Amino acid sequence: MRLPWHGGRDVDVLGVPYEGPISGMPGASEAPAWIRRAAALIESYSPETSVDVAGRVNDVGDVYPAHDVEKALEEIEEAVRGLRRPVILGGSHVVTLGAVRALRPKTIVYMDAHWDLREEYMGGRLSHACVARRLVEEGYKVVFYGVRSGSREEWEVGRRMEMYGVEDAWVPPEGDVYISVDVDVLDPAFAPGVGTPEPGGVDVGKVLSLIHALRGRIVAADIVEVNPLVEHRITPVVAAKILREIVASMVGP
Repeated sequence: MRLPWHGGRDVDVLGVPYEGPISGMPGASEAPAWIRRAAALIESYSPETSVDVAGRVNDVGDVYPAHDVEKALEEIEEAVRGLRRPVILGGSHVVTLGAVRALRPKTIVYMDAHWDLREEYMGGRLSHACVARRLVEEGYKVVFYGVRSGSREEWEVGRRMEMYGVEDAWVPPEGDVYISVDVDVLDPAFAPGVGTPEPGGVDVGKVLSLIHALRGRIVAADIVEVNPLVEHRITPVVAAKILREIVASMVGP
């Protein structure tokens, strides 16, 4: 099925139902279909931005990359290249690497409960727990928001970077940005359907206000790590609302 807002060319939405190497509960590959289904439950009009996203989205369907993570990233990169202002629905957070390599944004706003700064995890350097580390190594500016979990090494590395905790005042970065929303940035009370939940997160309104603060400067985005096999009544709807506000903030009135 396609998003109910399908029918325009302002924003291309691509599903990437890719699980990748996992450490938590499996099921993130089911997320794109559930998010699309949940989008039918919310209005297309965003009162915060005065934008109706109906007819503004081109849902290009899904890409099913290879199981091997290096090959998968190449296939994701190829699928994203050429899309118009893409928003990617994961899947594992590792899909961000493929998308970013295709788009080459200057700055990435990385909303996540976890640093994802490990050198390697579970024997590999392309785990979801290593995504931000690879992005930094590849020369991107990464601005973190909502981090509250990580190894001692990750905290030592991360404290040298630009990071906002759940109670910090948000200062949006300058220029255009790619925004990556791992839904576990939210407190599990608001989004329990994720593979690696971490208590102490923000509420939905806070995440939406940060997205609105970037209005007109989001050039691409992804929403990742929804796991409808853990919980499918609330979390996909939350993800669909985040998707609506990202699209609305990208296209403007």
